Amino acid sequence: MFETIAGIRVALAAALLALPAAARQNIFQYFVAPAGPGNPRNSEADVLRLRDGRLLLVWTRFYSGGGEDWDPAFLAARISEDQGRSWGPEFVLQENIGRMNVMEPDLLRLRSGKILFFFCRKNSPADCLPMLRVSTDDARTFSEPAPLPVEPYPSYTGFNHDRAVQLSSGRVLLPVFFTSDYRVDPRIRSRVYFSDDEGRTWRASRTILDLPASRHGAQEPGVVELRDGRLLLWVRTEFGRMYQSFSADGGETWSPLEPSPVISPLSPQSMKRIPATGDLLLVWNNSDKIRFPLSLALSRDEGRSWTFARDLDDDPAHTYAYTSIEFLDERVLFTYYAGPPACRRGNAWNLKLKCVPLDWIYGRLDPWKGWLTRAGFEQRRLETLRGMEHVMGAFRPPLLPAPQVRVLEESAEPAFIRRKIAYLAERDDWVPAFLLIPRQRRGRLPAVLCLHQTTKIGKAEPAGLGGDPDLHYARELAERGYVTLAPDYPTLGDYDADPYALGYVSATMKGIVNHFRAVDLLASLPEVDPARIAVLGHSLGGHNALFLAAFDTRVRAVVSSCGFNSFARYYGGDLTGWSGKRYMPRIAERYDKDPARVPFDFPELLASLAPRPVFVNAPLKDSNFDIAGVRECLDFARPVYEKVFGAGDRLVAVHPDAGHSFPPQVRRQAYEFLDRWIGPATRPPARLVEVRKVWDQAPHNAFTDLIRYRGQWWLAFREASRHVSSDGAIRVLVSRDGRNWQSAVRLEMAERDLRDPKLAITPHGELMLASYAVQRQAEGTPAHSVAWFTRDGRRWTAPQLIGEPNLWLWRVTWRGDFAYAVGYNRQLTRLYRSRDGRRFEVVVPELYRDGYPNEATLRFLPDGAALCLLRRDEPPATALLGASRPPYRDWTWKDLGVRIGGPNLIRLPDGRWVAAVRLYDGRTRTSLCWLDPEAGRLEEFLTLPSGGDTSYPGLVFHDGQLWVSYYSSHEGKAAIYLALVQFP
Repeated sequence: MFETIAGIRVALAAALLALPAAARQNIFQYFVAPAGPGNPRNSEADVLRLRDGRLLLVWTRFYSGGGEDWDPAFLAARISEDQGRSWGPEFVLQENIGRMNVMEPDLLRLRSGKILFFFCRKNSPADCLPMLRVSTDDARTFSEPAPLPVEPYPSYTGFNHDRAVQLSSGRVLLPVFFTSDYRVDPRIRSRVYFSDDEGRTWRASRTILDLPASRHGAQEPGVVELRDGRLLLWVRTEFGRMYQSFSADGGETWSPLEPSPVISPLSPQSMKRIPATGDLLLVWNNSDKIRFPLSLALSRDEGRSWTFARDLDDDPAHTYAYTSIEFLDERVLFTYYAGPPACRRGNAWNLKLKCVPLDWIYGRLDPWKGWLTRAGFEQRRLETLRGMEHVMGAFRPPLLPAPQVRVLEESAEPAFIRRKIAYLAERDDWVPAFLLIPRQRRGRLPAVLCLHQTTKIGKAEPAGLGGDPDLHYARELAERGYVTLAPDYPTLGDYDADPYALGYVSATMKGIVNHFRAVDLLASLPEVDPARIAVLGHSLGGHNALFLAAFDTRVRAVVSSCGFNSFARYYGGDLTGWSGKRYMPRIAERYDKDPARVPFDFPELLASLAPRPVFVNAPLKDSNFDIAGVRECLDFARPVYEKVFGAGDRLVAVHPDAGHSFPPQVRRQAYEFLDRWIGPATRPPARLVEVRKVWDQAPHNAFTDLIRYRGQWWLAFREASRHVSSDGAIRVLVSRDGRNWQSAVRLEMAERDLRDPKLAITPHGELMLASYAVQRQAEGTPAHSVAWFTRDGRRWTAPQLIGEPNLWLWRVTWRGDFAYAVGYNRQLTRLYRSRDGRRFEVVVPELYRDGYPNEATLRFLPDGAALCLLRRDEPPATALLGASRPPYRDWTWKDLGVRIGGPNLIRLPDGRWVAAVRLYDGRTRTSLCWLDPEAGRLEEFLTLPSGGDTSYPGLVFHDGQLWVSYYSSHEGKAAIYLALVQFP
């Protein structure tokens, strides 16, 4: 007897396979089945592509208890018509026919077209049985469940989802694990069942695979067919490594289990052959102890060796396991559970889906496919930072104002003042340093953070107080007109702090944080131009200069002397030197000092600094950093500089015929390089005149806008209990001089949370304030954009609903007699137009779709041309710049390659465009950027004092200065700030 899949029948959707190229290349990920009340766990899924292009997803849905393997569960399913981007309603594919549950769905399409649907029926820890259903009509109906004839029975015999395979001979294999009673004997054995008649009859392999010395046994096997006809079987073990066995007779007999090359915790691995390339793909937890991260590796030699490709998921908020793999032409769709974080108890396991192009997986091995576009560059740069954090620990600098400084002593030199200081890097941690300030100066000077080599005297060497005279670069640069700061590295000089006692997992990350705080200090000095700060270092300082610049984009130029090469070229791939306590112990502890397993390398690190100027001193006879490895890094990075940014002149390398040194002629070249890019003769792009706090009276003050109306300043923002809450109201301040502010009005709506106020002036002389109103309590009530109007700022109209329900008109911009706005929700963005600011009509029904576009600012040129700066928050999560001409129905888009938030845009009187945005690249901050509409380039030139919860600026150019309102929590509480910026 056959039954229908919940009555769901969908028409053929083959056209969905012809998605636009840009859509096919998108990476998307989300919880396709999140846990919730009465549903503590969703896991063990499988995906099958149907003949009409739709996808069938089946997973184990626990509906009671805490989500343990013994709790009640059935097999739920959903269908997608758009290659996994969205899914239809959930239905039951297999009800619970066990006294405990049913689990582990496995869908296998045979070459004949039949579909085998395996699952486990669990009655008790002594009675678990594989079951099979068959479909001959492409999963519209399935036969009744039938048990496999397992031996022995009753027993606890199970298998993992997405494990059944059909061999080239036509034989079907199902690898299983078993024990008589899991409560009595938890040591698991494994074997294979096979069928030569498409599942009608089954036989067991003669070999039972066991690990007698193991407490947990040989668990959760999987099988893949090799090119020579042999079969490779793998199991998970407690020994910190995946074990493997081989069969030369189609699975009837197997060799004894032996350790594989793959380090792994007691966690399942998944392996399949990639149809498009023939390589083997492995998904596993790249660790020997915990189920984090979830990583990918490739084998081009049939499993004899594996090369780390990239992390599939590395958010420390979760652990990950139980993956399924489905190949969709040039893309791969994965499902896996995202459970509680490592070492924490929890009872919520979400089923996550992630879909990626094959090029993304091969990006590390064929790297330029991922790097040589703006969007790809930004994505790979962020992945490089994440890889560094896996090895170094998380980059979490304290969100503090400029460090406190103790002046310990001071001495005068002919050209500069030398101060021995200590600055507060974090609580109770004072970093010794030398600060050198030129005696003669005019205006603010450029500054260089000077990092020393591995030497007992630490900072004293670059400061010119001992050591190698060729490494007195802090002194030489001060004599040249730069402010220089030379701090001690942990355990060297006068700095005896223990990074590990302070909670760090590497001294490298402690050094990065200390150097980041050193940049904070330099930027705060009245003698320093904060827009012209560079870093220079030799050896230890040479790679620490690169590390700092990767995480801190305030560093405008980098000089690295004898500081790096590729890991594979470092002493023949022996990473012992990198894994010591002074560096990154995880290289040994987590990655076994294997260059192929370490999730970052210097070629990507160097490329990630583009387009900032970088000078490299790499001597031909450097015994530490082999020149061939340096050239590998440079050869990788140069195309990124040249092809992505047109900035080939910003990456300079010299190769003196010398050893591990910084010869005088090379130092002179390095100093001239700094002179060119940040030196005393360069004109700063902008100067931060002042910043002052305007308001902090509410628990959370945020999301600003600024305007001049009737000769006064008007500043609007949201007051609430926190960043995301249901109690938002709008406060409007007024000031005549921009210094003394008073409250003009506080706008509220009953039972509505008000968000993101934006100000505009209508052609009729009214001040317009638009916001978004979200219902606080009643579910199903639509959210709506809303506007108020006033002629004096004191008396406001009643709130008026504008636009369409559930579409957020984030910012209204007037051009002539018309108001324009981009409205968005999770599904789409639309362009609207209005004559009165109250009734809006749709101009473009779908402005942009991919990557969850949302906040947008429109600006118009005198000739009527329009620009749209558009934020996106799903992969690739990079900003877009749109351009159009009247009637604004057709738009062209350029990917800016940078992730932003709270976008605002203004054109200066000289025609330059300034974008004010939130940047996310390693350190969240509010920044001013030059926007080049022709080149599609966004380049930061000034970081405002900000951090943590920050951004959403308002912009007004008045009396020769740019006035910027924004909010930030860098001083603790989210407060409203006003900055004045002067342009030369």
